[in-house]
Amino acid sequence: LPSVIQSRHVDAKSMPMEMPEHLTRTLNEQNIFKMVVGHIPHGTCPTVIKSGGPGRNVPSMEIVMADTSYSDMSKPDNRGDALVEVVVNADGTAEVRGLLAADEEFEYTLAAGGGPSHEL
Repeated sequence: LPSVIQSRHVDAKSMPMEMPEHLTRTLNEQNIFKMVVGHIPHGTCPTVIKSGGPGRNVPSMEIVMADTSYSDMSKPDNRGDALVEVVVNADGTAEVRGLLAADEEFEYTLAAGGGPSHEL
């Protein structure tokens, strides 16, 4: 079931961080393997963080940081024409698509579950 969790997945220098293993394990036990967050602006396109995974023999989590509200700081609203949509499907996959401030479209699909850290 969809839930709301406020989280921050960046360090003091605003660089993406993996989720702590104990928290990942707790969420995995509840069949949660993917989180989409939008609380902290980060970049012009959603940032995907993969924590753990089968190849690392630890729990896995995929975090999609989708707050792109500072995509174009030259515009009065700081966003300009940039937009993003993240759709999490019932099968656990997620579709990410949008438009960058430079008027370039992007689209990709994230696999179900956390998946190995080297795969999208």
